[in-house]
Amino acid sequence: MSITKQSNSVKDSQKYYELTHPKTSKGIRTLPLTEVLYNDLVNLYNEKKKYYGFNDKLFIFGEHEPLTFGMMSRINGRIAKNADIRRIPLHYFRHSCASLLINTGQPVTTVTKYLGHASTKETLDTYAHMFPNNLTDVKNTMDNLNLSI
Repeated sequence: MSITKQSNSVKDSQKYYELTHPKTSKGIRTLPLTEVLYNDLVNLYNEKKKYYGFNDKLFIFGEHEPLTFGMMSRINGRIAKNADIRRIPLHYFRHSCASLLINTGQPVTTVTKYLGHASTKETLDTYAHMFPNNLTDVKNTMDNLNLSI
């Protein structure tokens, strides 16, 4: 999946949006899709293709226009309401993704690239509290190196 643009709602408007470049050049990136996500997207595309007037210029998720953050927030709220659960702000899903990557041992450099952060400093400033800080693990690693003086 290539990320080259971001959709922003035009201030004081619910109908208009603009496509802009990400905040930094690091935000432009290509990410591998999981098999499940890839298959879901292919199925969604094939389902939408059945409708009269479909063409490759349509946005699959927003049909005639891309989904804006505001549209996704409303959909998120509706889903939460229908499920009778508390609405989770959309940005929390990004934080959940980051914490899953960190807690499964992904290196900070990989997490930085995946999130499109400008630097590892940005990632560490935001997520440092999630990285394991177990000095016993460091000691064990050093022991396993069998270094001697």
